[in-house]
Amino acid sequence: MQILIVDDEDIFRRYLLQVVDWRHYGELHFLEAVNGRQAVSIADNTRLDLMLADIEMPLMNGLDCAGEVKRLQPECEVVLISAHDQFAYAQAALKIGIADFLVKPVDVETLTRCLDAVIGRIRERQSARCVQYQEDGFAEAEHFTREWGFIQYRSADGQTTAPHRVRRELVNALRDGYAEVIDGLLIQYISDMESSGVPQEGMKNQTLGLITLCLEELKRAGVAYETVFPADFSPYTEIGRMDTPEALLEWLREMYRCVLDGIAQKGTTRIQRKAWEARRRIEENYADSDFNIASLAKNMFVNEGYIRKLFKQAGWCNPAAYLKEVRMQAALILIRDEGRNVTEASGMVGFNDPAYFSKCFKAHYGCSPSYYEDLP
Repeated sequence: MQILIVDDEDIFRRYLLQVVDWRHYGELHFLEAVNGRQAVSIADNTRLDLMLADIEMPLMNGLDCAGEVKRLQPECEVVLISAHDQFAYAQAALKIGIADFLVKPVDVETLTRCLDAVIGRIRERQSARCVQYQEDGFAEAEHFTREWGFIQYRSADGQTTAPHRVRRELVNALRDGYAEVIDGLLIQYISDMESSGVPQEGMKNQTLGLITLCLEELKRAGVAYETVFPADFSPYTEIGRMDTPEALLEWLREMYRCVLDGIAQKGTTRIQRKAWEARRRIEENYADSDFNIASLAKNMFVNEGYIRKLFKQAGWCNPAAYLKEVRMQAALILIRDEGRNVTEASGMVGFNDPAYFSKCFKAHYGCSPSYYEDLP
């Protein structure tokens, strides 16, 4: 479950992270934003389950931010927090479908009661859409053909399926139309599971996420499911019939080819293709300290103004801001999740000067990177 905490005050974000016994709610991943605009940018690029946001913030207040996030992700639950107990705020919050409205200072009991209710609803919704791994194979998600939601999946040992890197690269390859890259990723993924001794049934379970990812990209491209697959095609049932790693791999490759063909037939404009190419190059080259928007434009044989135009027409933030966002998110993962120190992380995300990196990190997240180094 992905949770975004939005507040321009670092001390209150720390309070929310530390005062609640989050372990009670299972596996969670936290993101942070220091203002509403940054939160909307994150919501535009990352699936969110829950957002906790202050109302009084610079650049974009919490109410406007919540409205944008709900527009981008209608199922994201939002809890707004205000320093003022104003009825008008509560009324506006209800109109845009906010889950709850809390008033600072928020005591632990009130906050926990709110989270119990909201996260309980999220878990119930996930369970309703869950593809269960049964003793006799894989059962179809009950509403799959008429409601394309995020299908949650977990292996028997509690591990979520498909590493984030594999999923990200597959998404990029689908959007860019790179069939050879997709084949290579799928081959490597199945090979890695084989060499790690994962049994056949475990492989099927671990690849459920790759099916969902593939179908979500089909939906995102605006392609109707029935125009790509036969009416009786049931992917979560079909995968249960694969009895060897080779059969599983070939089935996955064929499914991805069908989706790729469906997206290609839908067609995109040259501007859209160029925009996605620019974005992909940023995601691939952010670790290079010499990489910037000027070098990106030069390598694409266009000028910087054209790159900015591409991003604007796609509805994204400006390319320099996106490069910074990618670098900061990668740095956060390196420090918080992989235990890298500030010097190592700064070099791995394209900064030659650790001190300048720390300054940028603090401006972006509201706290110094050393905060995450010190976490247990």
